Amino acid sequence: MDRETHEGHQFANDAERLVWDRLSRQVHPDTVLVPNLRLTSTQKDHELDILVLMPEVGVVVVEVKGGSVSVDGQGRWWSGGRNRTSRIRPVEQARDGKYALRAFIEADPRWKNCRSRVRFGHAIVLPYTDLASDFATPDCPRWMVSGREDLDDLAGRVHDVAALQQNEQRVPTHDDILLIREILTGRSLPVPDITAEADEREAVADRLTQEQAALLKVTRLIPRLEVRGGAGSGKTILALTQAKDLTRGQGERKPQRVGLLCYSIGLSQYFKRQLEGVPRRHRPAFAGSFEDLANEWGISTTTTATTPTSGSGTSPLRWPRWRPVSQRGSGSTRSSSMRRRTSPTTGGTRS
Repeated sequence: MDRETHEGHQFANDAERLVWDRLSRQVHPDTVLVPNLRLTSTQKDHELDILVLMPEVGVVVVEVKGGSVSVDGQGRWWSGGRNRTSRIRPVEQARDGKYALRAFIEADPRWKNCRSRVRFGHAIVLPYTDLASDFATPDCPRWMVSGREDLDDLAGRVHDVAALQQNEQRVPTHDDILLIREILTGRSLPVPDITAEADEREAVADRLTQEQAALLKVTRLIPRLEVRGGAGSGKTILALTQAKDLTRGQGERKPQRVGLLCYSIGLSQYFKRQLEGVPRRHRPAFAGSFEDLANEWGISTTTTATTPTSGSGTSPLRWPRWRPVSQRGSGSTRSSSMRRRTSPTTGGTRS
């Protein structure tokens, strides 16, 4: 028997689990069982307690009602004993679920205009209720409902709900059953997208919090500033924003030449991507790694600097006034600190 596994599946009640277990042991090996299938239509939401897919027989929706079930003289169904009863509508639930299922399958592009309608049926199972052999209501004949005494032949009775139908609907083939199972998993499902995750992170990173904006506002006139924080705290965004603000100037503050520097090659590439669409007047004069800056200034980054000795012609390798910020604090990284240095003619932001 091929069935959808229910390991770890939480059935709504013990009655549904009992019926599932009985069917699992009794049905034909080719039969597929699906527990608690939820469907939503424009009219309402449906939950199919157990769906039985039988090749060469039909598709049957099984509605399970536990506890004591009774039917009064007006044909109304009730659940519960003397002191507490509630109105139930098992036949209506099973019938509506059947039609909703059929509509969903037949509307799928893989089925529509490709296959004709197959045989559908619905059944009621009352595993704890005794039913008379001649029980019947206008909308629920005895062969459609199974009680406590019918559980030993439950699979056969569900089989007959579809097999005994006399209509023009054809029985489903094995291929039909496979397609129905595929349709019930959905279609055109989204897959994991690394780009989407990156876009979300970028959107979050681009959105300055009120605290970050306030921090930039109160430090605009401070010539030297160091910001410390853990990974993801917004240091990089602060540096990028401050660099653009210093470059374009604001109010009485004149535009400055700004260098935006970092250690990481990946971060330097991120800076460059972020600044591609920024107007030239708002773009820092330089954005990249310290090594990139050294190469741009003609300083070799592959030559080991030496300390000149008396009388030697070797000159020490000298860096400009921007210098790396040493790693600080337990668990911090090189990007865990940001220092900005400015001068009357040159401004710089380092991350």
